[in-house]
Amino acid sequence: MILGYETIISKISSSVSMDRSEIESKINQKVVEYQDLISKEGAAHMVANDLNVKLFDSSPKILKIKDITSGLNSITLLGKVVNTNSIRTFQKGTRQGRVANILLGDETGTIRVVIWDERILGNYNEIKEGMIIRNCI
Repeated sequence: MILGYETIISKISSSVSMDRSEIESKINQKVVEYQDLISKEGAAHMVANDLNVKLFDSSPKILKIKDITSGLNSITLLGKVVNTNSIRTFQKGTRQGRVANILLGDETGTIRVVIWDERILGNYNEIKEGMIIRNCI
């Protein structure tokens, strides 16, 4: 999502007690400081960051399984455990590890979730079919 200059100023002014002229003064200082190598929008983003103003909602969005595509990262799923498989051990060269997977479903479909994390595998026996899981991938 790209925010325009006016939107950024509006978000800053609604979050901190500064009037528009003060905000624009800080933005213009950034443009000068960076010798016109950044746009006014870029400088406005920097000023918002300096003032700890969050321009974007950083709360995780829960995706439906049908909306998951290759290449996504840092996503959150909410689904019911449809099936679990036992933990398998593997050996690759001198390295040994463990892996398990579950089938997670929602109203739009199912997806296989592969679990490599030893912290989760340590509690894997607590994952049961029918459980509702919020999974951050």
